[in-house]
Amino acid sequence: FAKMVEDGWRDSPCDRSNALRNLTRKLKHLKNDIRVWNKTKGNSNRDAKAQLKLELEVVDLCIDNGEGTMEDIKRRGEIVNKLHDIDKLHALETAQKAKVKWAVEGDENSSFFHDQKRDLEGEVTNDEIKKAVWDSGTDK
Repeated sequence: FAKMVEDGWRDSPCDRSNALRNLTRKLKHLKNDIRVWNKTKGNSNRDAKAQLKLELEVVDLCIDNGEGTMEDIKRRGEIVNKLHDIDKLHALETAQKAKVKWAVEGDENSSFFHDQKRDLEGEVTNDEIKKAVWDSGTDK
């Protein structure tokens, strides 16, 4: 990933006239490169997971038929571990996306809290306080 970023930064088009425009163009170019890299990485993970599942089916079939050797059992463990690693990576990516979404948009609890805070911090005059206290009667 780091090499891809360095190459993308180095290869991005630039002109020497305006440094800020140059930075903006480089960042846009790098953003597009990262999107392409992310899509190919995601596709390769899906393909690898599908391939591992097929291998697992073959090994399981061999073991279920009673033809499995210790190598098959060892291979099955390796495949299961690789599948677990891919699933764990996917879970981490999903959690990160959820955190970013929550940070940007918030959720119903945070919006409820901010609405309540805004309502409580509204302008209240002394007359309104006196009226509320005197209207409550003797059960103060």
